[in-house]
Amino acid sequence: MGGCDQWSSNTITTTAPQDINDDGVITHCASFDTLFTLSSNSVVSDNPKASRITISGIVPPARLRSCTVVMPNNNVLMIGGEDPLKGNIGLADAWILDTQSWTWEQQDIRGLPADGIMGHSCLLAHYDQILVVG
Repeated sequence: MGGCDQWSSNTITTTAPQDINDDGVITHCASFDTLFTLSSNSVVSDNPKASRITISGIVPPARLRSCTVVMPNNNVLMIGGEDPLKGNIGLADAWILDTQSWTWEQQDIRGLPADGIMGHSCLLAHYDQILVVG
């Protein structure tokens, strides 16, 4: 979920000026304020169609190498990732996307590495347990 197209920590310093806006933000990063939904039934039809959903309010900052998992209540948990502007710097945040209201909410999860986590995997191990590995 999200990310920057083919940026890595060693390409951040060589980004072309046209790829960075006036605020110094890389413009090729996926934003978390726009989502597309696709009915799983439509994928097997002759005419699959995606619908665009615009998120309002506070959204997570750009990142790559985060992990996401669909929780039992159908909300999506996103943990950590790499800051695309700083390169190789882990993020120590967590966000939940409410799939009913289409809003993000930042979560305070104690026990995650204070200096951030990136390149990890998340999976639902049991109804009430999410594993974060790596």
